Amino acid sequence: MKITPNLIENLEFSDIVRGSNEDFEILYKQSDADKVYRSKISFYCKNFICTRGKEPISVYAEGGFKKEYAIESMKAVSTIGAGDNFNAGFIYGLMGQNITRNDIEHGLSEAQWDALTAYGKAFSAECCKDIYNYVSKDFGAKLKANSKRLSKSFIHYGGDFNPCHSPTFFRIPEKVLCVLPFLLTVDQG
Repeated sequence: MKITPNLIENLEFSDIVRGSNEDFEILYKQSDADKVYRSKISFYCKNFICTRGKEPISVYAEGGFKKEYAIESMKAVSTIGAGDNFNAGFIYGLMGQNITRNDIEHGLSEAQWDALTAYGKAFSAECCKDIYNYVSKDFGAKLKANSKRLSKSFIHYGGDFNPCHSPTFFRIPEKVLCVLPFLLTVDQG
C-alpha cells in the first residue's frame, strides 16, 4: 500500500498518534511498536500509543518516555469498537485531568500517562463485555458519579473516512480537543 501525503500531513499535525499493531501491519508491514515508532512516527510526532489487543499497550512520549501497560485478563464477547472506545476513554481522561496542548508539548508525567492509559483501557474493556461495541449506561453513570469535574472543552471528531484499520491522530489546540482520523482510503473491493 502506498502511503499518501494525507497520512504524512496528519502525522505532522498530530500531538499524539494512537493505532493498533494491526493498523501498522497494514500501513507499514510492521507490527512491532518500537520499530514503528522509531522508523515511522517519531520524526513527525513524539507521542505514540500502540495497542495490541490482549497484549500490553506501548506508550512513547517526549523526553524518551517509554512504558508498557499490561492488559487485565477478561472474557471478551466482542472486540469490535475496542480501539474507538480506547480513544474515547483517553479523551475523557484528557478532559477530566484538564490536560492542555501546552501540557503535552512540555511532556506529560508518568502519572498523567498512567491515568490517561487507565481511562482508555477501562473504556475499551467495558466495550468488549457485550455485542453493542460501546460503553454501557451503567459504566457512564459510575464515571459521572466518580468524576471530579469534566473540562468544558469542545470535542470535534472529523474526517471523511474512518476505515476499520486506521490510526487516530490527536491534535490538541489550546482549549479545543480535536481527533482527526486520517483520510487514507483503503480499497476494500
